[in-house]
Amino acid sequence: MRSTIAHAARSASRFALAAMFSTALVAGAVAPAAAHSAAGPDWQSTVSHRLDANIRTVAGVSEAARESAAAVVAAHFDAEGRYIGSTLEQPTGNRVLDHEAGRAVSTVNYPLLPASLRGTPRTVPMEVFFSSSAKKNRADTLRAVSHRIAAKYNDNNMAAIAK
Repeated sequence: MRSTIAHAARSASRFALAAMFSTALVAGAVAPAAAHSAAGPDWQSTVSHRLDANIRTVAGVSEAARESAAAVVAAHFDAEGRYIGSTLEQPTGNRVLDHEAGRAVSTVNYPLLPASLRGTPRTVPMEVFFSSSAKKNRADTLRAVSHRIAAKYNDNNMAAIAK
């Protein structure tokens, strides 16, 4: 019983640290040329803040592992602009952090996509960084991955999504 309580206390403190050190970035919702602004700055800002708030520190993952960890999770939206699911597209290389990235993206309370993006299903790449240094050092690389993911799903109207 004591070990369970001690484990819960350690996990709670790790979650608090994660909130301080985690960052996330929402990439665009359409083809690469317009990836930075396609979803609109207000929508992107809202979702980015919500995603940041969802990222937790996970037990058993060292700070050193989080320092360079970043993932891209594709968030899928239906034609009405509602979130319908996600797919891990660029893993961190750490299965525990990959699970956390997917969990964080799937638990965001998404606003509807902007009206200009509704009418067909869309995918928005979510760049999940587990530290500010990962964001600084890996942002350009992950942005390129996000562009490819946006083109992959949005050019074929998410035909591969069956959720």
